Amino acid sequence: MTAPDLTGVVLAGGESSRFEGGDKALATVDGRPLVRHVVTALERATGRSPVVVVRDARCEERYANVLPAHVRFARDDERFEGPLAGLLGGLDAAETGWVFAAGCDMPGLSPAAVEWLAERRGSTVGGVAVRPPGGVRESLHALYAVEDALSVRSALPRAAGPQALLDELAVRDVPPSEAPSTVDLAASLANVNTRADLGTVE
Repeated sequence: MTAPDLTGVVLAGGESSRFEGGDKALATVDGRPLVRHVVTALERATGRSPVVVVRDARCEERYANVLPAHVRFARDDERFEGPLAGLLGGLDAAETGWVFAAGCDMPGLSPAAVEWLAERRGSTVGGVAVRPPGGVRESLHALYAVEDALSVRSALPRAAGPQALLDELAVRDVPPSEAPSTVDLAASLANVNTRADLGTVE
């Protein structure tokens, strides 16, 4: 089963400031770069080529060398900073009504998790996100309705994060306890920020 009305958006414009020794998107797990794991998972979940959002031409060239030729690239929205710039750049590039946004550092991203969340959309929501009881939403393992998200862009501060975008939308919060046994949600949500994190998933 796939969700063909979804575009996968991979945020790959960060500077890997906490990851010693280079670009974490190119660090390998099971012989493949982290960004390749994420792209593969999103392609399987959606049945279409994901969009990889980068900050400049040099980043695009580096990642193009390790990704399939059909992967599309987009640039950060220069009106914003950090992950929000990447997310909005990906929304601009989407060719579907919804996107699933993920970081480039999530090697355990599960197609089943993407499809499970996609099934929780509805006509009255602008986003779907995992949210633990009393916790914050997982903004980079979440679905965004493109039209709704872009319509509130002008209300967002330049230095805001993806959470601020979700706060402007009608979001369906999904508790982790609702995940079926076939969805390894913990692995899907895990991201790599440091070399130590990488060691836990190798």
